[in-house]
Amino acid sequence: MTTPLRTALRQRAVPILLAVAATTAAVLFRAELRAWFTGQPVGDSSSPPVTVDTGAVALDVSVRPDPPRQGRNALVIRVRDASGNPVTGAHVTASVWMPAMGSMPEMRSEGRVVEQGGGTYRADFDLAMGGTWTVDVAAHTPAGTAQAEFTLTVGTPGLVEVHHGGASGGAPGSGRAMPAHRYGDAARASLREALAAYEAVRSALAHDTTDGVASAAARAAAALRAAEAAAGDAPDGLRAHLRDAAAAADALARAGDLAAARAQFAAVSEHLVAAVSADPAVRDGLHLYECSMATDYYNRWLQPDTSIENPYQGQKMSTCGAEVRADEGGRHAHAAAAGDDDVAYYTCPMDTWVESRKPGKCPVCGMDLIPVTHEELRTGVLRIDHRRRQLIGLRTGLVERRDLTVKVRAVGRVTYDERRLSDVTLKVGGWIERLMVNTTGQRVRRGQVLFTIYSPELYSAQQDLLLAVAARAAANGGAAADRAAALERAARRRLRLWDLTDDQIDAIAAAGEPLEQVPIRSPASGYVVDKAVVEGAAVQPGQRVYRIAALDRVWVEADIYEQDIPFVSVGQRALVTLTHLPGRTFEGTIAYVYPYLDRATRTARVRIELPNDGLLLRPDMYADVTVERHIGERLVVPEAAVIYSGPRRIVFVDVDRERLRPVPIQVGIKTDGLFEV
Repeated sequence: MTTPLRTALRQRAVPILLAVAATTAAVLFRAELRAWFTGQPVGDSSSPPVTVDTGAVALDVSVRPDPPRQGRNALVIRVRDASGNPVTGAHVTASVWMPAMGSMPEMRSEGRVVEQGGGTYRADFDLAMGGTWTVDVAAHTPAGTAQAEFTLTVGTPGLVEVHHGGASGGAPGSGRAMPAHRYGDAARASLREALAAYEAVRSALAHDTTDGVASAAARAAAALRAAEAAAGDAPDGLRAHLRDAAAAADALARAGDLAAARAQFAAVSEHLVAAVSADPAVRDGLHLYECSMATDYYNRWLQPDTSIENPYQGQKMSTCGAEVRADEGGRHAHAAAAGDDDVAYYTCPMDTWVESRKPGKCPVCGMDLIPVTHEELRTGVLRIDHRRRQLIGLRTGLVERRDLTVKVRAVGRVTYDERRLSDVTLKVGGWIERLMVNTTGQRVRRGQVLFTIYSPELYSAQQDLLLAVAARAAANGGAAADRAAALERAARRRLRLWDLTDDQIDAIAAAGEPLEQVPIRSPASGYVVDKAVVEGAAVQPGQRVYRIAALDRVWVEADIYEQDIPFVSVGQRALVTLTHLPGRTFEGTIAYVYPYLDRATRTARVRIELPNDGLLLRPDMYADVTVERHIGERLVVPEAAVIYSGPRRIVFVDVDRERLRPVPIQVGIKTDGLFEV
């Protein structure tokens, strides 16, 4: 075949192959293309339906596609009545949400619900990102209401039911609190009277006072007993809560102080929340709040206002708390009525926020869900067996007595010994003629000539000395000789006060002529750390010409934090290290603790004195200072075992190698990875 023919066939084959490839792709990916053009979810497969049956209403809920994906998804909701017949015309709502995490705000997508006929409803929603989302579904029908909560995870098949609830007559359900119940008018009136008295108590405790608490608690107890008497048709569990709430209100009326009143108020809240959560008509207008730092007793309370006033923490943390779902109000309260060993729900040992009414796999990590009993809810005990401890890397430590040594570490700075600084300051004016020591950092010896100065005052004083010496020599004794000797002594003293030495003065007198350039000598040995003149400069009386520092001994000044001051005292041994001398440690003693703090850093300064052989320590070097103080035997726990919960500190005690019980502690000194208890 010739080359031109082969080329022509190749050119015609290219568009044919492209057309075939496009057709094949359209057939293979028709679902994806349709989803791209229409915005509908990819694929028609749905997850197996999860059935929620509240008695009056049942829901069959599935997600499409299965597994769900980031972007557009849908819920398929089938609503049935008590006989299993499809329900049309129901008011169905659906929403998916992910809680706030760190700086990321809460994300929520409201489902766009469309009735498709035959009791089937479709809710389209968008998932903005991967991860686990909470799904809330509710269906309101003339026969009743059904509510359910699920979780779904992007990329993981199926829905996982978290909890559900329902009520007859279209009332919202009570979820995990108590069975839904509509109280009669008399019971509702008594409950509202009890809630009014309860609110008076709550407000007083929130303001750190017990004024009026006893009378309000007594009114609440009477109203709760009246509600129990009027609620004859209520389930036994609800009537038990009303009865127990009244008994707790009686104890609250007898509380002797603020702490006891708060403990009894918690007991009232525990039962009242459970009783109120059963009837939406009573619960209407109330908000349920939870305080995570009230760990000694039931930590929730009811309040009509949306502005939080915490009755457990009072004014020190009045706004501490978060609103929780009203239909979860009785979960912990219900534990009091249920058996301690009864399972409240199942959760994941890794992702503890996952809750399920039945055992199974965690939708997030795939681990087996573990049961949480009512006793564990009531006491805060966690149950983690040996296998799961290994999976999550749980470690335990001992509570023991140890000899503790507190190590105070601080940053220091090498500086001059202030007692070994000398200034060269002039007492007469003049001009620098010759500058012998002309650089900063130059080493000088005591008596060494630093510079020469021409000073008219010095020149005149020298002439006075020579005149007095000549007059004394010319005098033959008597009064004239005494006057001449006095003048000579005065002239010598004047030169001596201007820092000329006796040897210099004697040399001037012997020479018989004044010096135009008078030499000025160093008053001390050391190093010139400051030089303020140059040759030929004019100087004035009082002007500092040099500063000389002896560096054979230096100070290290360290900044000690305020809380470490009790462990530092004069005479204590201190170890000093410097980064430019690794492995070398200088040992000194604390010579002085300054009696004030730095206002900006809130630190106290201590002085450590050190010999400086070889000039290894140079002023303005940074140093690391360690001071140790033995404080004796103390009870300690590992630092990693202490959990911070606001102002409280908590450790978990290993009860029997399967259960961990939280215990509040008061911590003291922290040192070497240990906390004093």
